[in-house]
Amino acid sequence: MFLSRLIPGMGHIYIGKYLWGIVLIALSIMLPISQIITLPFITYHVYMNAPVSREKDRSAIVKFSITLFLSFFAIIIISAISAFSIRTFIAEARYIPASSMEPTLKISDRVIINKLDYNFEAPKRGDIIVFNPTEALKERNFKDAFIKRIIGVPDDTVEVKDGKVYVNEKVLEENYIAQPPDYQFGPVKVPPNSYLVLGDNRNNSYDSHYWGFVPKDKIIGKATKIFWPLNRASEIK
Repeated sequence: MFLSRLIPGMGHIYIGKYLWGIVLIALSIMLPISQIITLPFITYHVYMNAPVSREKDRSAIVKFSITLFLSFFAIIIISAISAFSIRTFIAEARYIPASSMEPTLKISDRVIINKLDYNFEAPKRGDIIVFNPTEALKERNFKDAFIKRIIGVPDDTVEVKDGKVYVNEKVLEENYIAQPPDYQFGPVKVPPNSYLVLGDNRNNSYDSHYWGFVPKDKIIGKATKIFWPLNRASEIK
């Protein structure tokens, strides 16, 4: 009981309940708050499972060392699996390699990509998204993910003319672009389950006005925060 109060799981190791000990040590390190919540239950459990008397055993230190090593090994494995799961299904960090999203995102910015939001809601106009290359981009030998801003959602009609972007014949107010676009494009209608994307650096961006629309199933996630460098850390708008 004394060992369990010092480190949850150590009491179980002492009485020979090694699996219980490894699990409880791993949880106490990964989730420190669990120590406070579950400590009375852990102490009670080790008390109920302890033998009535126990003679001193010189092999206890060896058992302790081996079990402690296995506990930390288990923590490493669990942490690696958790990190992989988070990156695959929830969020990941991305590096900005080009200037196509300036001034919003600059070269070498590190951003957080939220992969969860679009499981519950549709992408919206104004969102900055990361997406895998479309079929048109694959035909041009592009393999890396792109990052652009959604301008047109399904059924929108988009046109670029006279230095402005029109969505459904209305001028889109954009206070985030580097310069007004110096090209003409459209009008085009965005197909179902697809999105028209443009870079904020309108005149230096390889985007939908060159190669077409982004199917929804190509979207990886939404860029939500700049986390590096620290002097630029902020929410992305």
